[in-house]
Amino acid sequence: MPVKSTVLGPGKLLIGDVSTTTAEREFATQCTKARLKPSTKSDDALVVLSGDSIPGSQTTTWELEATLIQDYDTDNLAEWCMKHAGKQVPFKFTPNGTAKRMYSGELVLRPIDIGGDVTKRNTSDVTFPLVGDPVPGDAAGV
Repeated sequence: MPVKSTVLGPGKLLIGDVSTTTAEREFATQCTKARLKPSTKSDDALVVLSGDSIPGSQTTTWELEATLIQDYDTDNLAEWCMKHAGKQVPFKFTPNGTAKRMYSGELVLRPIDIGGDVTKRNTSDVTFPLVGDPVPGDAAGV
């Protein structure tokens, strides 16, 4: 099988719900880094006197991590995240529009940093926990 590699971008990162007050927002224009990150925790196996064992259970949780360019204008992403912090909203992450693969699901919004170094273009690292697993799908029309 030949080696396959695809770069991140140009793509999309849509967060929010057009049918609620958390109207869908495009994060891709302010995003310098984005990834869906799994974290798996495993319990120890339960060993019995005979030497047999019962495997420990595994639990996987997901997060959407991103680095966002800060914008101090009105209607910026930091204020939007602050206003809707704690709300569960849908997301759609398309890592590369040419590859035509998208991942969607639900995440919980959190506030993000505002400010940083003087005379610099500041960024904010943000982590949004997912509710359940991301769902792969086709990114038609990206």
